[in-house]
Order: sequence, then structure tokens, then C-alpha cells
Amino acid sequence: MSKKWKKKTEIPIITVSSPVGGNPNELIDFLVKIKPKWTELTKNKKMLKDYSKLMVDINSKKPDGEEPLPTPIAIWINSRYIVQEYDVSEEYDMPITHLSIKNNHNNHLAHDWRDLQRIKNEICGEEKEAVEVYPAMSRMVDTSNQFHLWVFMDKAPITLGWEKGMVLESQDEADEISHLYNLRKGQTSQRTMEKGFI
Repeated sequence: MSKKWKKKTEIPIITVSSPVGGNPNELIDFLVKIKPKWTELTKNKKMLKDYSKLMVDINSKKPDGEEPLPTPIAIWINSRYIVQEYDVSEEYDMPITHLSIKNNHNNHLAHDWRDLQRIKNEICGEEKEAVEVYPAMSRMVDTSNQFHLWVFMDKAPITLGWEKGMVLESQDEADEISHLYNLRKGQTSQRTMEKGFI
């Protein structure tokens, strides 16, 4: 991949060479294909023990009265992600699990909605509702390439989103129903679902 720069606006133009064409959807498809195959999330006891030890050390050095950093109740890992699971029920006075998610390379490519949905499903349950927060700037935390879900372990106090689900598993399926939305084939993009997601 090479960069060319427009002189006036200094906006980078990405030129993609083989095996991917200049179509952004082809680039997305290419990036998805080179991801490691999804493996089931499993608890990693050694990582949890090491992390807990680190938190004890850090918290012992904090000034009196300063709130200690929390320790996860579990650390999950698979071929793509490391997930720290926290029970924050006491903090919110309702059963809530906080999932702190980073990919194995700790880069911004961790934010694939389908992968985050799959993480939520595997750790907390398919029918649990979760939220991702985009906070006021005064409460923003942005210290590393991690993503966070807060999962309601009982009935969610508020239901956001659509009333009923609808899934299109490929571009072919999106093209088949495009006429329902007065769109031509190809005007809506949908990447193919990975096996095991649904």
C-alpha cells in the first residue's frame, strides 16, 4: 500500500495494489480475510493471576483515600482478543458486567461490531443487552486502543435499537432486497458473515 498526497488539501490518498483493487469494500474484505480464524473465548487463569498481582502492587502505592484500580473477575482470550471481565453491579446498583476489550495487537482494528457482539454473546449470553458509551468530553477516557461494553445481566432498564431483528448474511442477500428500499443492486454493502457468528 502506498500513499500519495494532494498538494492543496494535504489529504492522504491510499493507493492499493494487488491483490486488492481500489474499491474500499475490497480493502475491507481483504482485511477481514486476513484476520485469524475465530476461536472460542476461554478463561486464562495465569493471565488473571499475573494481572491481579500487578493491580495489588499498583494499588499498594496509591495515596491513602485514592480509589484502588479494580481487578477483573476473569480474563478471556481467543485467537483475536483479550477481554477483561469486571462485575460492576455494586457501582450501578443492578447486575452489570463490564467487558474491556482489546485485540491481540492492541490496535484500533479491534472495533469490529460483529466481533464485539460475538464477545458479548460468548461471555454474557446471546439474549443479554449491552451498551457502548460515547461520553461527554469531560468524562472521556482514551488511554489505549481498547473498547468497552456494559452488559445488563438482568432485563435492561432501557431498550434501545430496533424492536425486531433482521440479518442479511451476504452482498447477494442485500442485492435481493434492495428494491424494497428503492435502491439499485450494489447501493447497499454487506460483507459475508463468518461461519459460527449466527
